[in-house]
Amino acid sequence: MRDGFQQAREGAVPPAEVTGAPLCRLPAETARDWGVVLVCTVGLTVSMIYLYALGPFVVPISREQGWSRGQTSAGLTLISLISVIAAPFVGYSIDRLGSRRIAILGCIVFCSGIALLSATGSLQSWFLIWTVVAAGSVMMKPTVWMSAVARRIHRRRGLAMGVALTGTGFSSAISPVVAGALIESSGWRAAFFVLGTTSALVLLPLLVLFFRDAPAAVSGNAVGAIPGRQSGLTISQGLRSAVFVRLVLSGFLINFCVMGLVVHFVPLLTGQGIAMDEAVKLAGLVGVATIVARLVTGSLIDRFHGPIVAAVGFSLPILASLVLLSFDGSTMMAATIAILIGAGVGAEVDALAYLASRYFGMRSFGTLFGTITGGISLGIGLGPTAAGMIYDAFGTYRPMFLLILPLVALSVALVASLGPYPDHKPDP
Repeated sequence: MRDGFQQAREGAVPPAEVTGAPLCRLPAETARDWGVVLVCTVGLTVSMIYLYALGPFVVPISREQGWSRGQTSAGLTLISLISVIAAPFVGYSIDRLGSRRIAILGCIVFCSGIALLSATGSLQSWFLIWTVVAAGSVMMKPTVWMSAVARRIHRRRGLAMGVALTGTGFSSAISPVVAGALIESSGWRAAFFVLGTTSALVLLPLLVLFFRDAPAAVSGNAVGAIPGRQSGLTISQGLRSAVFVRLVLSGFLINFCVMGLVVHFVPLLTGQGIAMDEAVKLAGLVGVATIVARLVTGSLIDRFHGPIVAAVGFSLPILASLVLLSFDGSTMMAATIAILIGAGVGAEVDALAYLASRYFGMRSFGTLFGTITGGISLGIGLGPTAAGMIYDAFGTYRPMFLLILPLVALSVALVASLGPYPDHKPDP
C-alpha cells in the first residue's frame, strides 16, 4: 500500500518534462498569468450557459411549441456533431494563432445565437439558430481556455486548470437559477435574449482588455521551453497513440452519462413531485459541488498520479445513479444526488486537459486536446438527447440510470489504465 502511494506521488512531479525545461528554469507565474486564468473562468462560465440553463426551458418550450422533450433538447446534439467535426480544426488554429482571437470571435457568435433563440417560431428555425450557437460554442470550448492556461502556468498547472474550470461550476450553479427566474417573470423568449446579451456585455470587454496569449503561444513554441525548441508529440504521433484513444473514449462516455443527468435534473425532480422553484435551487447544488470538485481535483492532480485522481472522480456518477434508482422524492436525497453529479462533473474536463498536457506535451496540445474535446462535446450533446428520448419512450428516466452504470465503469477503466507520464524532450 505504501509503495503504491509513493508511486502515485512520484507520478505527479510538476510538469517540467512537458515543457522540456528543468523545473528550476521554468518562469514563476505572474499576476498577469493568473489574471488570464480568471478571465478563462468567466469565459467558461459563459460558454456553458447553453447547457446548464436549458433544463428550466425544456418543459415550458415543449408545452408552448408542442414538441417532445427530446426535440427540445436536440439542439445539444447539433452542437456536439458540429463540435466533433470542427474542434480539431479550432485546436489547430489555436496552436497557430493563439487563443485570444478565437475566443473573441467565438464570444460574439455564441452570445448572438443564445439571444436569437428568443425569436424561434418553428422546429426548423429552432435548429437553425442552434447551428449559430454551435458555431460560436466550438470556438469557446475548453480547448481555447485550457491552451491559454497550459501555456502560461507550469508549476501549479493542475490547480490553475481547476480554477479556470470552476467557471463551468459557476455556470451550473447560476444559469438554472437565473433562467428559472427570468422564465417565471418574463417568459422563456425574454430569458434567452437576456442571457445572450448580458453574457456578451460581461465577457467581451474582459477578452479585449485582459485576455492575452503568452508570447510563445502564437509562435508555436511551448511556453517555458528553451527558445526555438519545442517539446511533446506531433499531431500524427498523438493521434496514433493508445493514450489518445483512451482519453477520447473516456471523455465521451463520462460526459454522455453525467450531462444527461445534469440537463434533465430539473424535469426529473419535478416529475417526482418537487416544486419547480425548489428543483431549480437543488440544481444549483450541482454547480456548487462542481466548483469544489474542480479545485480539489486540480490540487490533487498536481500531487498524485493523474489517472488515479481521474478514476476516482469519474466513478461518482455511478453512485449518483444508484441513489437515483431508489429516489423517493425527498429533498435530502435530491440534494445528495445533486452533489454527486456535480462532483462528477467537476472531475472530468480538468483531469482530461491535465492528462493531455502531460502525455502529449505542448507542441500540438491545441489540436490533440481539441480532438478530445470533440469527443467530449459528442457526449455532452448525445447524453441529454438520449435521456430525453428514453423518457419519451418509457415515461421514466430509470432506464437511463441503469445504462449509466456500465458506461461510467468503462470510462473509469480507460483512465485508470493509463501508464506513467512520458518524458518529452525538446527538439534540438
